[in-house]
Amino acid sequence: MRLVTPDGQAPQTSPLRQALAQKKAVEPTRGVLLHRTSGQRFDVEETASPITDRHGHITGAVAVLRDVTESVAMAERMAHLAQYDALTDLPNRLLLQDRSRQALAHARRDQKSVAVMYIDLDGFKQINDTLGHDMGDKLLVQLAKRLTGAVRVSDTVCRQGGDEFVVMLPSIDTAEQACHVANKIMAACSPAYVINDQVLSVGLSGGIALFPEHGQDFDELSRHADAAMYAAKTAGRRQFRLYAGADAQPVLVTQGDVQAVEGS
Repeated sequence: MRLVTPDGQAPQTSPLRQALAQKKAVEPTRGVLLHRTSGQRFDVEETASPITDRHGHITGAVAVLRDVTESVAMAERMAHLAQYDALTDLPNRLLLQDRSRQALAHARRDQKSVAVMYIDLDGFKQINDTLGHDMGDKLLVQLAKRLTGAVRVSDTVCRQGGDEFVVMLPSIDTAEQACHVANKIMAACSPAYVINDQVLSVGLSGGIALFPEHGQDFDELSRHADAAMYAAKTAGRRQFRLYAGADAQPVLVTQGDVQAVEGS
């Protein structure tokens, strides 16, 4: 067995050797223990102290290893849940806000645009009310996968809560690029969902706001994307609209082929 750094890349400095060299106890050292034959990994915490005889001469050292695998795994899980949605494993709003700050800073530096999309499902409440929340949750998981598959790796798909999602597109050049992604999202999410042998259909209503035209920070872009989404809802649903200013009606940019479902 050998102790390596937590990233598993380099051998860990031996606390035993440190205790002997420094002639004093060594503070707990976190590392990974790899079993030579099985390759099994253990997260451990090692402490070491020198051993002295009755004359105070160092005759050796003793090390104590404590298995902290479960506590490390729990800490990693809690850190993940702090930034990701527990149901869909999409980034949550906290992580989205952090990424938006970086995206807007890069956009200002590189003279690029950033798009924020607000998306709400049409007909989801009816599914929850008639088929139950378990069926609704499974639908949200499938939808999350479709949304992620419709955008770039560098884009962020966030579940805001309930059946509301936010998509952020950093480093784009034109509004047309955002509208193109809206079409891709609509095409990816419109086909029926098969869950527990039942065929379900929901639509999307979405709103888009662009930096810098429609806002200088994430909160302002969010408000305007949400307003455009509300306009899409009131105009018949199953469509995306682009924010066009405080005194203008958001512009229709894409519309689904299926008739809107009431009751969302």
